[in-house]
Amino acid sequence: MYKLIKISSKIILYFVAALTFLFAISPLLWVYPTQDDRIAWEFVIFGGWISAVCLYFAFRIKTDE
Repeated sequence: MYKLIKISSKIILYFVAALTFLFAISPLLWVYPTQDDRIAWEFVIFGGWISAVCLYFAFRIKTDE
């Protein structure tokens, strides 16, 4: 049961990391095709940090006990 909780929390962290990564690169996808110079860097930085933290904790969860 405890291993199932660890695996499901790892999957949730990977899912959140993927969503925040898409959130982080979305301003880049909006701006570069339109050749506009204004990029919302706070979205890129904030989403990148959240994605990195989620991936860090997902890799720290050990499921092979």
